[in-house]
Amino acid sequence: MAAKKKTKTKSEKGDSVDIAKALGDMGVNITTDTSDFKSPYYVDSGMYSVNHILGDEPGIPNGVIMYYGGENSGKTTVALQALVSAQKQGLDCFYFNQERAVNESLISCFPELDAQKVNWVTAPDGETCLDAIKHILKTVPKAFCVLDSIPACQPKAVLEAETGKHFMAPLARIFTPFMADVKNLCFDNHSTLLMINQKRENLDAYGFADKLPGGNALKHNCDIIVRFKVKGKIKVGEDIIGHTVEAETMKNRFQGKGKKAQSTLIYGKGFSREYDVFEQALSFGLVDKKGAWITIGEEKFQGVMSAIYYLEQNPKIADDLQAQLSELLS
Repeated sequence: MAAKKKTKTKSEKGDSVDIAKALGDMGVNITTDTSDFKSPYYVDSGMYSVNHILGDEPGIPNGVIMYYGGENSGKTTVALQALVSAQKQGLDCFYFNQERAVNESLISCFPELDAQKVNWVTAPDGETCLDAIKHILKTVPKAFCVLDSIPACQPKAVLEAETGKHFMAPLARIFTPFMADVKNLCFDNHSTLLMINQKRENLDAYGFADKLPGGNALKHNCDIIVRFKVKGKIKVGEDIIGHTVEAETMKNRFQGKGKKAQSTLIYGKGFSREYDVFEQALSFGLVDKKGAWITIGEEKFQGVMSAIYYLEQNPKIADDLQAQLSELLS
């Protein structure tokens, strides 16, 4: 005899409604809609090859992101290039220049950046800086904030103390409560906080290999952590015109960690899209290289820089190569 199909009673049907109402009265948000879990935008990182190791779509998703690395690894440069893309997408941009690393000479390297529409912020101490960031993320929907940098956010007590006075983990004390707050604010308001940190020497061979100022709350609450490392110099003749930078995801809740990509930083220009596209196209066989001779379509060039210059002067060719690469990488 077939089993009778059980039908829900009126009481059972109302259980989920009652739970939702009860939790709502407590201030708890309950939903079955997962559309809010997807990032509403992806900001071009300014490094074409790096875009594909960040979010589940190319670019920087909304959330809490941390870039770190050694000296001259291009952290500030890539943050400024991300501002260009954020502006194009209509996001409200804020740059906390605590390290005073950004100046007129550096900004002039980014002709596409409308510096007059970026809110350049400096704060007298770390507590004020972090409070200002929290206020922006709480009140400005779809804000794109850059903090440059974490070590420059020294607490007021440290700044006012006599030289040589010792403090126990001063940065960790202010960043631990801050990180939990901003993670929620970024999720709720679809905003992004991009923080820049500096690598410190670490003799401990276990755990998180790199020593970073700011405490463990940083790595626990960041959605993506990317390490930048200088790999080699770019030379034309005897002149050094830039260097290669390797980016590696040390944490990534979208794709998993351990993915690497390389990009090229050209002095006075920033990270070169054309160099990135060329290297990727070469690895996928879209560009042919035999000895010193390079073939792009029907054009032949002697030397890599000649080919790069050709792509810079012919952006449509670079766009076509990028479109082919996007299909291959998707």
